[in-house]
Amino acid sequence: MNAFDTNNDKQLQATELRQAVQTTVQGIFATGDTNRDGQLSPTEVNATLAGMAKSVAQAAFQQADADNNGSLSEDEFQKALSRPAHVIFAIMDLNHDGQITPEEAQRARRAALDQIKRLSVPEPANSPRNLIRSGRTPNEVAPVPTVRPVAPAPARAPQPAQPAAPTTPPARP
Repeated sequence: MNAFDTNNDKQLQATELRQAVQTTVQGIFATGDTNRDGQLSPTEVNATLAGMAKSVAQAAFQQADADNNGSLSEDEFQKALSRPAHVIFAIMDLNHDGQITPEEAQRARRAALDQIKRLSVPEPANSPRNLIRSGRTPNEVAPVPTVRPVAPAPARAPQPAQPAAPTTPPARP
């Protein structure tokens, strides 16, 4: 949270979170737009996701390696696996009673499926299915960018919160 708390008041303001999300999205977009045409093709999206997955895996390994010896002990590995499970549990436990009811699980399942259904995009040239069919490697189809964590914006004076502008879903082709 310290990286997002740009005014150092130990609280995360909506404006700080919006700025962090905007900066991150812009950085990822710029990194993924490898042909610099201002558009992300399905192939560029897929390559960017591969680069992000690689970057996340490297960062997760480094974070899990508590003693910084370049390898993970069984204890370090177990702790690294349990942290995401605790976060997912906290998200699913809607009433924060330490129990996930069947209703809470069903609600989480529906929310996840709803989000997945909204991700309707053409299958990119560098998808596993198309790579297997063509016999090509991912780098032969599209460069996989190296995605680096975005540095937080410099600290600035807090701004009054403004209501979020209504969003409309993007038009489908």
